[in-house]
Amino acid sequence: MAIDYYIPTFRVEQGRDLVKVCQKCFLDVLRISKFRVQRLCRKELMTGVSPQELWGGDHRSKHSELKLTEVKKFIESLHTVESHYCRGKSKRQYLPSHLSIQHLCNAYNEKVNDDEGLKVKYEYFRNVFVENYNVGFVSPATDQCSKCLELKERIKCTSISEVERSTLKTELAIHKKRAETFFALLKEEKENELTYSFDCQKNFIFPKLTDQSAYFLRQFYVYNFTMCLGTSKACQTRENTFIYGWSELEAKKGSSEIATCIVHRLSNTTFPEQVDTIRLFADRAGGQNKNTIVITAVLNWLTVEAPPHIGKIVMHFPVPGHSYIQPDH
Repeated sequence: MAIDYYIPTFRVEQGRDLVKVCQKCFLDVLRISKFRVQRLCRKELMTGVSPQELWGGDHRSKHSELKLTEVKKFIESLHTVESHYCRGKSKRQYLPSHLSIQHLCNAYNEKVNDDEGLKVKYEYFRNVFVENYNVGFVSPATDQCSKCLELKERIKCTSISEVERSTLKTELAIHKKRAETFFALLKEEKENELTYSFDCQKNFIFPKLTDQSAYFLRQFYVYNFTMCLGTSKACQTRENTFIYGWSELEAKKGSSEIATCIVHRLSNTTFPEQVDTIRLFADRAGGQNKNTIVITAVLNWLTVEAPPHIGKIVMHFPVPGHSYIQPDH
């Protein structure tokens, strides 16, 4: 085996950037022994691959690759859910609130075999969990869309065929597309349109006392109905947010009360001259928003009290389960 020695040069002569030198010059420049050079050349001749440098570098991570793989496999096997009230582009997943990183780390160490050296410390598990996954801990939402939950669980079922799973995925995509259309309409801003969104909020229980015995006594509700002026892009201020409150001692929370609040708000709104259409957005609650009493009351206001330039009122109702609008903010 004959060995030729070359060193790089800054001067390129006849298309070559290497200069042939003798063995002594090559070894003196690199400060290495001739036995090392001969050993490397012999290995490359026998294997056809240049040997890799083993000095320095990160050698610990290679030994912990199996450990890292097992930790990631354990985290990815957890059953996570999406938040019902979140931004459309959010990819964050959630685990039940009774869990924590410490609980997950303990569960992982109990699952793996200690003889294989796969158990990890809490700091190691936490770094993998935080740096590689966008997962939080939260209580499960109680008002998620029933249709979305049904389709997602049926898709996860292993007993169905691929054709049926594909059909369910298509149905879920169409369902979400219909929900997105409602929010796309809520974002639209036109000079000739004025937008209102309204909804009933959570009931307040009175009296709110710290006495334990008072908790089991008779309590009454205070209702909260909120209307917001503007599209979903508008900032909510005191000028465009209107709240109506009353207790169950004064009236119920039915369609008549909701219609009264809507008509009162429309009657006390100053409409610009260029506005000829009013858009109303609300959920599909049949006993409060989507019923003939509300529609008749709005129609009566349009024909009797509305300014002459207001010619049309359009009511939009979302897909059930996808009704997080401005009053809910």
